[in-house]
Amino acid sequence: MDKLPLLVRALVRAHIRRAGVSQRWIGEQLGLSQPQVSQRIHGHVEWRNSELEALARALDVPVSDFLPTDRTEPAVDELAAATAAPNRTTR
Repeated sequence: MDKLPLLVRALVRAHIRRAGVSQRWIGEQLGLSQPQVSQRIHGHVEWRNSELEALARALDVPVSDFLPTDRTEPAVDELAAATAAPNRTTR
């Protein structure tokens, strides 16, 4: 399994949560619908480089914040395990 998309998704999600913005708002900034944003956040569709660049501008962070570093690498296996776990409904 390629871990890069998983890690990018996790970093994007963390920034979106930190910014406290909605998927609808993200979609408006990127020219995407809310369902298209959701598909990317949940890994059904990979983020395009141009979308990550636009998201970084919208959130006022460097695009490099969405890319893995040596500090994020140890978390990859934990993220992969969490993603592979059976879906559970949580609120």
